Amino acid sequence: MKRLAYGRLAAVVMTAAIAATLSQWQGVFGTPLPDGAGLDEILARAEVATIRSLNAIVSAAVGAVMGFFVRADKNGPLFVTKDKSQ
Repeated sequence: MKRLAYGRLAAVVMTAAIAATLSQWQGVFGTPLPDGAGLDEILARAEVATIRSLNAIVSAAVGAVMGFFVRADKNGPLFVTKDKSQ
């Protein structure tokens, strides 16, 4: 575990969390606001989206970490590049 690519692990978890969060916010704000809706409606939707996002982040992060540790090249660098001289 001393050669673990922590940067890659963080990138995988953050990407999964962002994808889970954006889909929840899109689901809440995807419907148009009713006529005459004010700031209260927007704040209520933001609260619902935040709660749903937190629930989605937990499962996305757990899945990302599990996927990270069961793959074959877990000790590889964050960005894998091929040496063209070989």
